[in-house]
Amino acid sequence: MSGQPGLILYLEDLAALEKLPDSQYKAFVCGLYHYALEGAAPAFDDVTLDALFVLFRAKIDRDATKYSRQVAQRREASAQRWKSDRMRPHPTASECIQTESESVKESGTEVQSSLSPPSLSEIEAEIRRAGLQIDAARFLADCEGEGWKDSRGEPVRDWRKWLRGYAALTRAGTLRREEKTPTALAFDQRRYSEEELRAITDKNMAEALARIEGG
Repeated sequence: MSGQPGLILYLEDLAALEKLPDSQYKAFVCGLYHYALEGAAPAFDDVTLDALFVLFRAKIDRDATKYSRQVAQRREASAQRWKSDRMRPHPTASECIQTESESVKESGTEVQSSLSPPSLSEIEAEIRRAGLQIDAARFLADCEGEGWKDSRGEPVRDWRKWLRGYAALTRAGTLRREEKTPTALAFDQRRYSEEELRAITDKNMAEALARIEGG
């Protein structure tokens, strides 16, 4: 009939079905299924079954109508979604690239904002654990002075690794300090800009870290 996959028999009809003899019960139930499948009313040999079928037929027809209505509604909703997708303008390649770049930028901002600088007590604990010979307060002051960023403006993502590099540079005596150059030596020394000094410090620290990881 409506293409529905099954037949619903309601609990309220159980009492009537239980009163049928076994032979009539089988013939009646099979007749219901054939009607739901083919749409043709069964021809029973008993008027009692004919009268009972009228009651069941009304429920079967009601369920078939409800099922057909639901199928039509779902088909219409699917067609509307398909039509809406076809009418929606698709982004160009440049728009996709821009969207991806903005997504990456937002992701980077979230990562950066989630990084919290260590406290002085955390730095002191790490120095003791790693057996380093540096001043925790000086390390914290230097990093805060740089905004916890390197010369490229990138945030320091692993401050413990940065601490080891800082310690290595301190031992080697290559860490940039703020002391003034003696006047007697100032005449033949090059004047470096702030950006150049940061680049030199980062290079020295990267080399120190490489030696630590390699050893």
